[in-house]
Amino acid sequence: FNTYRRLEGGEAAGISPDSENWEFWTAPADFSVEGLALTATSPHEYAQFSIDFESSNDAGSHLDYIQFEVTQPPIASRVVGEIVPLKTRLGEVTKFTYKLRPVVLREDSGFDSIQIHTPIAPTAIDAVRIASRTLGEEEYEVVPYNGRFVVVRVPFVDIQISGELIEIDFRAEVFQVSTLFPGRVFDSTRPQEVRHRIEPGNADPLVGAGSLTVRAERGSGRAIERLRVSALTPNGDGINDLLQIEYDLVNLAGSVPVALEVFTLSGIPIATLDTDSGGSGRFTSSWDGRSDASERVPPGLYLLRL
Repeated sequence: FNTYRRLEGGEAAGISPDSENWEFWTAPADFSVEGLALTATSPHEYAQFSIDFESSNDAGSHLDYIQFEVTQPPIASRVVGEIVPLKTRLGEVTKFTYKLRPVVLREDSGFDSIQIHTPIAPTAIDAVRIASRTLGEEEYEVVPYNGRFVVVRVPFVDIQISGELIEIDFRAEVFQVSTLFPGRVFDSTRPQEVRHRIEPGNADPLVGAGSLTVRAERGSGRAIERLRVSALTPNGDGINDLLQIEYDLVNLAGSVPVALEVFTLSGIPIATLDTDSGGSGRFTSSWDGRSDASERVPPGLYLLRL
């Protein structure tokens, strides 16, 4: 580097990333979470860190330590994945196939779990195939959705299955015009090990999608889609005693405040319903026909504002 800096302007060539030997930088670390997953597509001998400090006239900055975790031996040398179809409609249940092709060398430890990040819980896992063979229901296991990703346990993938196509058919909905389905593989018997990233690429040459991102039509362009409500007859007979409210929020970046309110036809507010802040997705709420003062409102027509 010092030799380069001593060169004259006409002697120094431009600086560009060394894409043959280094991956591009990850996104900046979010210090509100426990850690940052590196984006390397395969095991590497070296990792490079860039740390920016901000200081003021009366306060300095310092770094106490950097801690990072590695897997030894690596789980796999490379895992390429893609999803089909690449296009759907907002809020429409679609059958997707998640395809991945692992490269597991003799010195790699292998894996038995495939983790797929989905914006909401899949409607169903329909089938799992390895090398075109459909597994029986007793040969794989679907771990309950935890709010961030679904995990499918499969027969152990080692050098014997290296290079074979693994496919997972599932049904799900998307609520953004561009939804990424990133994935990782790991060994369930080694829960503390770093999970290996699935990189987008052509896992199935017959498909050639080469992407883990699904695009959706924009729909109406509104943030609120498909507001649905049930009938409300709160007479204690167990039928329609609660007003069920279901709505879709689409194309929202991050979490936003949500307000559900009930008004009389003359515009007088009578009830504010419980809601959580939400991002893009499907949400439900309910109303028992009582005002904010816990009094049963009389029969009639009311306005609901979301």
